[in-house]
Amino acid sequence: MSDLEKKQQIARENGKKSKGPITPREQKRSSLNGITHGLASKCVVLANESKNAYDQFAAQYQQEWHLVSLTESHLLAQMVNSCWRLCRIWSIETARIRAQSRPRAQP
Repeated sequence: MSDLEKKQQIARENGKKSKGPITPREQKRSSLNGITHGLASKCVVLANESKNAYDQFAAQYQQEWHLVSLTESHLLAQMVNSCWRLCRIWSIETARIRAQSRPRAQP
């Protein structure tokens, strides 16, 4: 049995022993495992974002730039998508800063 196979076997055995998250805090953290920030997502507009807001955002750029070629259309799409994602990053950053700056309850 190779080292990799041994490690995999040990991991399987340890996994069988796991009873999962027990405390409410562990359960909450575990329940968020599948949620991602969407920064590397192929989908530009995430499920928790408004497709209508994105469409309006893109339309404003299209009204400003009078596109003539396919290249310009592709560049504008990249710009709109990048700006949309950048706004998402700023929102995440702001939320984290606010959460960290709240006074913590004393035990």
